[in-house]
Amino acid sequence: MNRNLLTFSIVLFVTTSIQGMDKFNKPDTELCEVQFFQHMPFPRIFDENIPSEISAKVFDLLCFASPTLCDGARCINHFSGVSKSMNILIKDNTIPLIKKLSDAYECSHEYAARVLQTKTASKIVLKQLGFAAMCASNNSYSCISPQDSLHIKKSKIDLNFTYGKKRATQLISVLDYATMHAVNPYIVEWLIANGADINVVDRNGSTAPFIALDTFYNSDKQFIEYFWDHPSFNINDIKWYGRKKTLLMQIISLLQSRNPNQSVHEGKRSIRLGLLHNLLARGADPELECKTKRPNIPTTPLALAEQFNDQEVIDIIKDAIAKKHAQAKKDLIS
Repeated sequence: MNRNLLTFSIVLFVTTSIQGMDKFNKPDTELCEVQFFQHMPFPRIFDENIPSEISAKVFDLLCFASPTLCDGARCINHFSGVSKSMNILIKDNTIPLIKKLSDAYECSHEYAARVLQTKTASKIVLKQLGFAAMCASNNSYSCISPQDSLHIKKSKIDLNFTYGKKRATQLISVLDYATMHAVNPYIVEWLIANGADINVVDRNGSTAPFIALDTFYNSDKQFIEYFWDHPSFNINDIKWYGRKKTLLMQIISLLQSRNPNQSVHEGKRSIRLGLLHNLLARGADPELECKTKRPNIPTTPLALAEQFNDQEVIDIIKDAIAKKHAQAKKDLIS
């Protein structure tokens, strides 16, 4: 038993308890969101007289509420040396621990795993970097072979693992690569078909549907709509993309020229208007408000179109609002 860890843990736990310990004085339903090991038995790591649930709270407090990631990772390493059962528990839950550290200290999974420095975490980083290299080597010209696909599954590669300062998944990295090179649709389709989450948010507030729209709005309408057809696609999702906005508002922005002295080319504008109509037809809310504390910022699609003084888009949005209200009345009557 690590007596220094025991002493430090109890002193810190008692101190925070005296101060109120608001974080853990919540109803059980909210406590489950805080406690990491809430779904499994937690070892009695201190003393037989100290309940295991108290030990679990101390673990959470030290590992995920420390001043820095290094402090939190160091605590996990100390806990892994307390007992064999604790070591096994941490080893078997390394990926969830890495992701919890990533959320708590706002860094990528890769960086959290590197700082954690356990043998299991190091192996995970090497596997994930190997997978990233495989995607990069196939990025421009080929698809992932059946043999590679089988190896990825056997190796238990996490397709939603995030990398680097941008905290990007491989799906986001492939789409980012396409901003300067041709995209390889086979890799994108393989990643999504095998469980890559299209709604993961990187450090810039981007998701795969947003990046796809920004990258292919002039050329590949079908590729953009491929993401819109995904079952988990949230058509009214609000993301921090430079500012709070929906995909509908992003399309309205893309309909405007960055050069005030030039208009958008007629062919390109036609493609973007088609995307606007399609998104509205799929159920995008033309009145959804993206609240912000910044002054003079349009918070609705109509306000944004009016700011650009784009009468064609204003008419489209007003028509969509009228249809929405008419449908609401029909639903009310029926």
